[in-house]
Amino acid sequence: FATSSLPEGMTRRTSERQAAKLVRVERLPSLLSPLSSDSESTSDPSEACPPIPPQPAPTKFVPRRKPLSTETSGRSTFRSPLNVNVGKGLANEESLVSMSIPSNLVEIFETLAKANTERGMETGGILAGQQIGNSFKVTHLIIPEQIAANDRWEVNDVRQITNYFVYHDMIMLGLIHTHPQMTSFLSSVDLHALWDYAKDNQSLVSIVLAPEKKTSPAYCLTKLGLSEIGKCKKTGFHKHKRSDEQLYKEADHVIVDQTMSTLVADLRT
Repeated sequence: FATSSLPEGMTRRTSERQAAKLVRVERLPSLLSPLSSDSESTSDPSEACPPIPPQPAPTKFVPRRKPLSTETSGRSTFRSPLNVNVGKGLANEESLVSMSIPSNLVEIFETLAKANTERGMETGGILAGQQIGNSFKVTHLIIPEQIAANDRWEVNDVRQITNYFVYHDMIMLGLIHTHPQMTSFLSSVDLHALWDYAKDNQSLVSIVLAPEKKTSPAYCLTKLGLSEIGKCKKTGFHKHKRSDEQLYKEADHVIVDQTMSTLVADLRT
């Protein structure tokens, strides 16, 4: 073989490849090194990172409350039925479940209502308790936050009552309110308020305390009352097709128990 030309050609190509390698090696550190101060001063950070889209503000939880109104004349005792357990299905038209009420309940309620009574304003309360065997027992007298007037009372915070019943695992057994300057009876407004709950448990009662007359009977709806009031779509004070006396009666299934005591929850502030 002729050796004079091969080494020369190989040497030339080898030197070219080595030179290229050296160029790449020299460039590598500059690619890995941090940006120079010049590039830092002239570069726009917004070009490197896309802008963050605006985030919505966190939602604040606000408990729903019934709006107050100064125009409440003629409205129902409750603006809407309370969301509470009433012992649904435990009573029927043929048989009312006996209900025991502490003997001191009305006296305690009269004391709590005294300030409103002296001003001629009604005070309302809710009867709550438990089912014990085949009977109901009223254990609690609840006085909710309320709006008082001379011919009506209204629950101010329905959510407050719902929470109280759920927390204490009780059932609603009736209503109680005063007639400061009248006798004891159920007005059309009182009848509709009672029907909202008696339609599911007909043993529920409504006690009406007339301080001046010293009377405090417990009333319940009759079969006719349950039917007639259920069909009535009127609101406020109004007349029914039948006389109100046919729509309710004194509750003969109520037992006044001398051995029981009343637990009071006055939620007014």
